[in-house]
Amino acid sequence: MRVALIGTGRMGPILKQVLEERGHQVVAHVGRPSESFWAGLQAQAVVDFSHAAQTQAIVRASLERNLVLVTGTTGWQAQEESLRTWAKQLPHARWTWSSNFSRGILLFQLVLQTLQKQPHLLEGWDTALVEIHHHRKKDAPSGTALRLNATLPALRGITSLRVGEVVGEHRYLFSTLGEELEILHRAYDRAVFARGAVWALERLASLGSSFVGPWESLLITETAP
Repeated sequence: MRVALIGTGRMGPILKQVLEERGHQVVAHVGRPSESFWAGLQAQAVVDFSHAAQTQAIVRASLERNLVLVTGTTGWQAQEESLRTWAKQLPHARWTWSSNFSRGILLFQLVLQTLQKQPHLLEGWDTALVEIHHHRKKDAPSGTALRLNATLPALRGITSLRVGEVVGEHRYLFSTLGEELEILHRAYDRAVFARGAVWALERLASLGSSFVGPWESLLITETAP
């Protein structure tokens, strides 16, 4: 697949490497797409890991051109509802997004979804969510922690720590009289996010119909291959 990659930060080179390892051709790689970029683009898909200030423009430009789109940018959630509504009106929109494309986090979320559907199992348990990231990460709590907490709200809320070079760690703690349970996901390498994003791109591109939604719904839906 011919892919345009947007975002020249730390994830950019990793995404480019993973895309090429998977046999895709990166036909363009920019930090900020211009009008001429879109006018001359010869791509089938766009992967955007750039900046929230660009998300709306990139979504509209990509989907209006019937390009498959994967968005890994965070901080644009205030625009999500309006963009989703707009995209669903298009005849062939294929777009998915996530604040964390780790496949381990997807499994984490599925476990919490199962517990959420069985509230009697949690009677008498106290819960807390702890997330740790490198000191340069500006948002706290992380988008992933917010998503996990929305799935199964922790009674003690979310604790955020920013320290050193931690790539990403999320812990959901359960405690009751005489026993404790912990669900832990730790990312050791940013390549896990790139591999997950490319995995999502390939599944999205293989769909024969429109799809607009977060990647967990793409990968869980029965219509996905």
